Amino acid sequence: MLEVRGLEKSYGDAPVLKGVNVAIAQGEFVGVIGLSGSGKSTLLRCINRLIEPSEGEILVPRALLAGTANGANADVCKLDAGELRLLRRKIGMIFQQFNIV
Repeated sequence: MLEVRGLEKSYGDAPVLKGVNVAIAQGEFVGVIGLSGSGKSTLLRCINRLIEPSEGEILVPRALLAGTANGANADVCKLDAGELRLLRRKIGMIFQQFNIV
Protein backbone atom coordinates (compact mmCIF):
# COMPACT_ATOMS: atom_id res chain seq x y z
CA MET A 1 0.00 0.00 0.00
CA LEU A 2 1.06 3.56 -0.63
CA GLU A 3 -0.46 6.32 1.45
CA VAL A 4 0.02 10.05 0.96
CA ARG A 5 -0.94 12.29 3.90
CA GLY A 6 -1.12 16.07 3.83
CA LEU A 7 1.29 16.41 0.90
CA GLU A 8 2.20 19.96 -0.06
CA LYS A 9 4.61 21.37 -2.60
CA SER A 10 5.30 24.99 -3.47
CA TYR A 11 7.62 26.57 -5.98
CA GLY A 12 8.60 29.81 -4.33
CA ASP A 13 5.37 31.50 -3.25
CA ALA A 14 3.25 29.45 -5.68
CA PRO A 15 1.53 26.46 -4.05
CA VAL A 16 1.12 23.52 -6.43
CA LEU A 17 -0.09 20.79 -4.06
CA LYS A 18 -2.08 21.59 -0.93
CA GLY A 19 -3.11 18.91 1.56
CA VAL A 20 -3.15 15.95 -0.84
CA ASN A 21 -4.33 12.67 0.71
CA VAL A 22 -4.55 9.39 -1.20
CA ALA A 23 -4.32 5.68 -0.42
CA ILE A 24 -3.46 3.06 -3.04
CA ALA A 25 -3.91 -0.61 -2.14
CA GLN A 26 -1.43 -3.34 -3.01
CA GLY A 27 -1.96 -4.58 -6.57
CA GLU A 28 -4.04 -1.56 -7.54
CA PHE A 29 -3.19 0.26 -10.78
CA VAL A 30 -3.74 4.02 -10.69
CA GLY A 31 -3.74 6.72 -13.33
CA VAL A 32 -3.54 10.41 -12.47
CA ILE A 33 -5.50 12.73 -14.75
CA GLY A 34 -6.24 16.44 -14.65
CA LEU A 35 -5.89 19.74 -16.42
CA SER A 36 -2.54 21.09 -17.52
CA GLY A 37 -0.75 22.65 -14.56
CA SER A 38 -2.91 20.95 -11.93
CA GLY A 39 0.03 19.22 -10.21
CA LYS A 40 -0.10 15.68 -11.63
CA SER A 41 3.58 15.46 -12.47
CA THR A 42 4.52 17.23 -9.25
CA LEU A 43 2.56 14.67 -7.22
CA LEU A 44 4.22 11.72 -8.95
CA ARG A 45 7.67 13.27 -8.70
CA CYS A 46 7.14 13.78 -4.96
CA ILE A 47 6.01 10.16 -4.50
CA ASN A 48 9.12 8.93 -6.33
CA ARG A 49 11.18 11.59 -4.52
CA LEU A 50 12.53 13.10 -7.68
CA ILE A 51 11.61 16.38 -6.00
CA GLU A 52 11.17 17.04 -2.29
CA PRO A 53 7.71 17.87 -0.97
CA SER A 54 7.35 20.95 1.22
CA GLU A 55 5.15 19.13 3.78
CA GLY A 56 3.46 15.80 4.38
CA GLU A 57 4.18 12.09 4.48
CA ILE A 58 4.43 9.40 1.82
CA LEU A 59 4.11 6.02 3.50
CA VAL A 60 5.01 2.60 2.09
CA PRO A 61 5.34 -0.78 3.81
CA ARG A 62 8.88 -1.27 5.08
CA ALA A 63 8.67 -4.78 3.55
CA LEU A 64 9.16 -3.16 0.11
CA LEU A 65 12.59 -2.05 1.24
CA ALA A 66 13.83 -4.89 3.41
CA GLY A 67 11.89 -7.94 2.25
CA THR A 68 10.45 -8.50 5.71
CA ALA A 69 6.79 -8.15 6.55
CA ASN A 70 6.91 -6.59 10.01
CA GLY A 71 3.88 -4.37 9.36
CA ALA A 72 5.74 -1.10 9.86
CA ASN A 73 5.55 1.74 7.35
CA ALA A 74 8.42 3.87 6.10
CA ASP A 75 8.15 7.53 5.14
CA VAL A 76 9.56 7.94 1.63
CA CYS A 77 10.65 11.48 2.55
CA LYS A 78 13.08 10.03 5.11
CA LEU A 79 14.61 7.16 3.09
CA ASP A 80 18.34 7.03 2.47
CA ALA A 81 19.71 6.59 -1.08
CA GLY A 82 19.89 2.78 -0.85
CA GLU A 83 16.33 2.43 0.43
CA LEU A 84 15.11 4.83 -2.24
CA ARG A 85 16.71 2.67 -4.96
CA LEU A 86 14.93 -0.41 -3.58
CA LEU A 87 11.61 1.44 -3.56
CA ARG A 88 12.00 2.68 -7.13
CA ARG A 89 12.40 -0.94 -8.27
CA LYS A 90 8.87 -1.61 -6.96
CA ILE A 91 6.99 1.52 -8.08
CA GLY A 92 6.77 2.34 -11.78
CA MET A 93 6.29 5.77 -13.31
CA ILE A 94 5.99 6.70 -16.97
CA PHE A 95 7.02 10.28 -17.69
CA GLN A 96 4.97 12.58 -19.92
CA GLN A 97 7.78 12.84 -22.42
CA PHE A 98 10.17 9.95 -22.51
CA ASN A 99 12.75 8.83 -25.01
CA ILE A 100 13.82 5.26 -25.65
CA VAL A 101 17.35 5.03 -26.97
